[in-house]
Amino acid sequence: VCAGRVGDQSVVLAVGGSAQGRVLRSVDGGVTWETTSVDDDGWIGACTFLEVEGAPVVLFVGSARSARSLDGGRTLVDKTTRFFPGGGWGMRDVEVVDVIDNAGGDVAVAVGDLGVSTTVDGITWSEPSGPQRLFRVAAGKGRAVAIGFSVRATSADLVSWQETAGNNLGDVIFADDTFLVVGDGFRQTSSNGVDFTTTNQPAMSRVAVGVVDGSRVYVGANFPDQRRHSVDGVTWESGARDDRNAIDDLLFLAGP
Repeated sequence: VCAGRVGDQSVVLAVGGSAQGRVLRSVDGGVTWETTSVDDDGWIGACTFLEVEGAPVVLFVGSARSARSLDGGRTLVDKTTRFFPGGGWGMRDVEVVDVIDNAGGDVAVAVGDLGVSTTVDGITWSEPSGPQRLFRVAAGKGRAVAIGFSVRATSADLVSWQETAGNNLGDVIFADDTFLVVGDGFRQTSSNGVDFTTTNQPAMSRVAVGVVDGSRVYVGANFPDQRRHSVDGVTWESGARDDRNAIDDLLFLAGP
């Protein structure tokens, strides 16, 4: 899922699919959804809003392809095969990063099975390079931190990456001036994206941080649908569980 503003409207998009790529769109904070796009170009792994020459552009990445939307996710354009011409699964996450000196605006970084690729407009992408088998990326404090199941990598320029071996990593976010990585029975925190402290906690494959009624709230999820919440990110309480459907992503939205 991703969210951004298009004019005076807040737009939330959910993406996915399998053989087909799918985009769902909500303009009421996720209460109701409309399907805006279904194509046969393969699944879409992630989306993000990127400002290009002062206008909001939605970027989509996924199974061996990327796409853009110039109308807030209503339609997809520039749907071409950009990644892995020799085969492969594709890109699994994309995030806007402000660590590059780019006069035209921010840079988007996509991570996936064959490495890292960047773009300033969603049309021209760099060739995938760097650490491989990545599925999540977060940015803050002039650095990007990307993770795969068994690797954590940090970069200040999206070219050179400092890799650290790990195991059972699940998600990475940047919030409260801190990088947070969650995994199978632990959390890792860092103020600079390089030096991480590991602490035991319940297993989680997804995590998000937001504000509810003026208070900081952490929410987490783990397969096959165990949900948790915390007010400090240290002590967690178990929430609802139905053991049927895995939660693939979490997102806090600003209130009215």
